[in-house]
Amino acid sequence: MAAEGQEGSAEVRTLHDDLTHIGGFSVTRVLNEDVRSKSIFLEGTFEGQEKPAVVILQKKPFPRDEIASYFRHRSDVLVEKTFVNDIYGQYVSYPDDICFTGVQTTIIHPATEKHIAKYEVHKSFFVEETPEIYRDIVLPHLQERGFSLQWVSNILDHTAEAERIVFEDSDPEKGFILLPDLKWDGTTLQTLYLLVIVRDTGIRSLRDLRGKHIPLLENILSKASETISEKYGLPRNCQIAYFHYRPTFEHLHVHIKAIGFDAPGTQVGRAHLLTDVITNLKASSDYYAGATLGYTLSEVDSLASALGLH
Repeated sequence: MAAEGQEGSAEVRTLHDDLTHIGGFSVTRVLNEDVRSKSIFLEGTFEGQEKPAVVILQKKPFPRDEIASYFRHRSDVLVEKTFVNDIYGQYVSYPDDICFTGVQTTIIHPATEKHIAKYEVHKSFFVEETPEIYRDIVLPHLQERGFSLQWVSNILDHTAEAERIVFEDSDPEKGFILLPDLKWDGTTLQTLYLLVIVRDTGIRSLRDLRGKHIPLLENILSKASETISEKYGLPRNCQIAYFHYRPTFEHLHVHIKAIGFDAPGTQVGRAHLLTDVITNLKASSDYYAGATLGYTLSEVDSLASALGLH
């Protein structure tokens, strides 16, 4: 999976190679629940495994082409009345086929403390990161305590996920790989969500982008959007391409989603449009080297402690 921050290790491969059911997962605690996205985030352990895991359960979208069958000959579907007010009635139905559309399950194992903290509910701070703060505090901290990027290397050298690649440009400077993000089921157009991973391993994030990288960014904007349009039938003006800052992992990547999909991390203080980034770099080659960049940071993120936030 194109999972942000996924560790590359023998233990991860062993668990995922052998896993055929989730009956052996014991829940330690609920880390978080997102009612809007119908997701729940759990910490626990798998039978026979000592190290903890994070399991994410998310209701899959309703199958639009098959939804009519939900109401045909469904006398077996129990209905529980919640309330009635004039012409409005609210009920809860319980179809015999569990969850009706199934549950998308993501497993991160072994999960580090940083992975677990990522999905917990915590107090957050807004950081105004100056170039000096980045140079003196943030960069040294990331170099010391960043996520493993082995999973990124595995994708770039086709050791893993080769069959999931949607498009690939092998140019060492302008090249990239396009593949579905783990948050997308790969079929529902309304929730389309893909990830672009650049080939240049020397670019960590927005901070490292300079005018010389404009050809790379324009190549992504052109070829990725064209591929998505041709393969999935989603026009370019229905797509949004953006960076996260701060990103979850320190290797330049771009998120591309359907314009109507309320994907995580698209709020102010996190998302930076690819087109805006190109415009800024054309105006000033070192725009992001000298900019003050704002973002939110969880209180349990070790960077928060390094910045003295409390």
